[in-house]
Amino acid sequence: MGNTNNNPSIILVIGNGFDLDLGLNTSYKAFIDKMYLNTQHPESTNTLIDSMIEKYKEAKWIDIELFLRDYALSYENKDIEENRNVELEYKKLSSDLNMFMSQYKYFDNKRNYLGKYIYNVGSISSKLLKWISVQSNSRVYSFNYTNLNDIACSLNEQQNLNIKDLDIRYIHGETCSSYDGRIAPIIVGIDDINVKEEFRCMIKSAHSSYNSGIISDLSNSTHVIFFGFGMGKTDHSYFRNFFKSIEKGKLNTLISIFNISDSSVFYGQLVNMGIDVAKIRECSNIHFYCVNDNGLNDFYGRTGVN
Repeated sequence: MGNTNNNPSIILVIGNGFDLDLGLNTSYKAFIDKMYLNTQHPESTNTLIDSMIEKYKEAKWIDIELFLRDYALSYENKDIEENRNVELEYKKLSSDLNMFMSQYKYFDNKRNYLGKYIYNVGSISSKLLKWISVQSNSRVYSFNYTNLNDIACSLNEQQNLNIKDLDIRYIHGETCSSYDGRIAPIIVGIDDINVKEEFRCMIKSAHSSYNSGIISDLSNSTHVIFFGFGMGKTDHSYFRNFFKSIEKGKLNTLISIFNISDSSVFYGQLVNMGIDVAKIRECSNIHFYCVNDNGLNDFYGRTGVN
């Protein structure tokens, strides 16, 4: 699937909630439980991973990228432990995450069939994927690691959805089904902040597979749809200019948001970005939809497309 558009007018931005709605348990919690807590984890071999596990046990929840950010900043005024290789620790975490995500691969890198994963029948995410596949001049930006091409092929076969070719961009790379000892192609890390040299390997924008095209595409779009995307602190750099332009009245973009039951969560992230929410609500066209058939029908009705 490879349809491409130079200047997409409709953009679908998806986060982990999209995978969860499909039936894929790709949360960071599931990753830590399966890879470290429910298996034999070597003792004291990786300070970074051990610290992450301890943080998870304390909070009962974790955002790995936020953890990495805070962890790197915590060393601002203290020395790195002697004989410690932070980059190797980080590469191990990345490869473990890649290995965990590979269970949801439909084909390997050579397009060899790996077997089926059964998705939720009638999920709103799959219906929205079919909808955007037939919209002209559209593009999907995924903050997930799962391969949407694989998912579309699988959904077409299992549920006869007839999802058309998709123009997909992976912000943080996608899962590699065969890991050969090098750092995985997926990107998990921190935003552009000033950290000690040992932690700069974690900066996402430094990776060769980093994709920042969303920043310019957002400013040229007429309709942006968010599905299952939390837009947390580590993602603010992608969206700050877009919402700042709306705040200043330079853009009049239609914004549709699925999977946020309380709009205050969304507006709270805008506040954290330094956006004047009162101005946003005055001059922008933002609509929230429940993740069910009624919400999807309301969305169809407002956009005037079936």
